[in-house]
Amino acid sequence: YGLSKNFTLDLTVNTDFAQAEVDDVVINLTKFDVNLPEKRSFFLESKNYLGFSTTAGNEMFITRSIGRENDQIVPIIGGARVTGKSNGWQMGTLDMQSKAIPEAEIAAHNFFVFRTRKDIDSLGSFVGGIVTNRVDIDSSRNHQTIGLDVVKRLNDHVTVVGNVEGTAVKANFSGAWKQMNIGCGIFRSTKEGIFYGLWNDIIGSKFAPVMGYVEEADVGIIGSRLGHSWQAKESSSLAYWSLE
Repeated sequence: YGLSKNFTLDLTVNTDFAQAEVDDVVINLTKFDVNLPEKRSFFLESKNYLGFSTTAGNEMFITRSIGRENDQIVPIIGGARVTGKSNGWQMGTLDMQSKAIPEAEIAAHNFFVFRTRKDIDSLGSFVGGIVTNRVDIDSSRNHQTIGLDVVKRLNDHVTVVGNVEGTAVKANFSGAWKQMNIGCGIFRSTKEGIFYGLWNDIIGSKFAPVMGYVEEADVGIIGSRLGHSWQAKESSSLAYWSLE
């Protein structure tokens, strides 16, 4: 339903994802969970409005946290989503309610996420934030994630990024440093010439976004890449090639 020229309301009741493509089989020999891609069209429609990634590639909200738990499909009662963009502001919010599965010890959950970002120049730079909240209906236990991010494009090739996030249970942010993720980086991308990246992330031992995906907590990460790419000739079947 079009709330206005720029904002759309989507409603869903007794949501059925039977038409969604099944997941590929992945043999995982690592100690980390596999972050499989979303394939349900209802959630894919809002991917650009609700996504929030850190410098290290962790995500504060993944739609696969809704409707699946302990490798079981969890029935969804319904939900609502509002997305849109106006005057340089991009906003998306989603609220969904799932059912309980007592025999599998899965509680009913209410999922809420709000993501916003504001364009700050014509190059695509922005500042933004995200808030998520999952409530376990039976116990009233709730989990929060709050994050802020900034992407500043210095020119068409060089981008500086920064982000800070925190997680809490029942809005208890005591011992905040252990519940935080802090990241920053600088990147240069180009189809021809030198490209590079340098980034750093510090992830606390108790950092745990229950509606997101974090490969590993209690780590410090420093990453870098350096290379050179060449545009291929028009007659070539290649677009470009690179060494890094």
